[in-house]
Amino acid sequence: MDNSLIALVALNLAESVTYDAYQALIEAYGSVRKALAAPERDLAQFPGIGKKTAKKLHSLSNGDQAVEEIEQARDIGLQIITCEDQRYPHNLRFVADRPIVLYVKGEVTQADAQAFSIVGSRRCSIYGSDQSRRFAGELAAMGFTIVSGLAHGIDKAAHKAALDAGGRTIAVLGSGFCQFYPRDHQRLAENIAAQGAVVSEFALDTAPNAWNFPRRNRIISGLSLGTLVVEATRKSGALITAGLAAKQGKEVFALPGRVTDRQSWGALGLLQDGAKLAYCPADIIGEFPQLAKAVDGERPEDFAKASLPELTQPEKAVWALLGADPKHVDEIIEQSGMAPSQVLSTLLVLEVKHVVRQHPGKLFNRVGGQPR
Repeated sequence: MDNSLIALVALNLAESVTYDAYQALIEAYGSVRKALAAPERDLAQFPGIGKKTAKKLHSLSNGDQAVEEIEQARDIGLQIITCEDQRYPHNLRFVADRPIVLYVKGEVTQADAQAFSIVGSRRCSIYGSDQSRRFAGELAAMGFTIVSGLAHGIDKAAHKAALDAGGRTIAVLGSGFCQFYPRDHQRLAENIAAQGAVVSEFALDTAPNAWNFPRRNRIISGLSLGTLVVEATRKSGALITAGLAAKQGKEVFALPGRVTDRQSWGALGLLQDGAKLAYCPADIIGEFPQLAKAVDGERPEDFAKASLPELTQPEKAVWALLGADPKHVDEIIEQSGMAPSQVLSTLLVLEVKHVVRQHPGKLFNRVGGQPR
């Protein structure tokens, strides 16, 4: 087994060792393996380590726990990629406080350098969920890898839309793989790993503690060229991700929402602070001209429209009656002037074409952009 891998996993098992501390150890000792063999009192003198962490590093210095961790990771189908590995994600190499180790289920590829993160509230509105799907689906169809945090709400919608579009997506965990969180997203994680990757910097048995998630968020923004906040309250974790993205020199976008909705206040605050308004996916593509040129030589607006379906005249008539807010089928029938059976069959076709979504209580709303 690679001695460098063992040493770096041991360093990561200490939990509190930052990339700056790792660099300081390399500069002083030449390698992590040699650093771990240093006296405990010497390690305690390094900034960011101290007595408590030095003691833990000393207990890890023989490598036994690291070897056990590596073998357990392999047994459950994970790769371990270190910051010294050529496979380490390209965009993370430019993040100052990047993770020392990544546990990966699936594959991180060169294509993931063209990644974009979409984040937002766990308790999102129907509008927020639809917009997350819209942006993620269209950006994934254009070749972007969609990055998010596998949480309920906006994150889940973004991951699923990227998968449905046949694109790549990366989920970043706030726990170790053996303490998987949220548990009810394990099936989704398997689908993501088959079409992208699920990653974590945390040791396998790390619980989903609250303080893990801000650390998780810096990886979400770090993997990406930019970050879109779809919906967020004023104290949302999505705003932490946006702030980290800005510190990393990444583009920050926000989706406008109604000023009366608490879920919109965080995104609206970002717009006040200078985030870029994202009205449609083309607004995002427009900030990356070199990527826009690569989209089959077409303008981003044309590409986005081309991904939407053509509708018949009756379908357009029913679709035009809908908006972002759900409307009851009886109201749609009344406003359309069409026979109830025709409206119901038309709504079914529009659902199949993924431009209308049905909700409990026979409520329907519009999703996606402008059909042709």
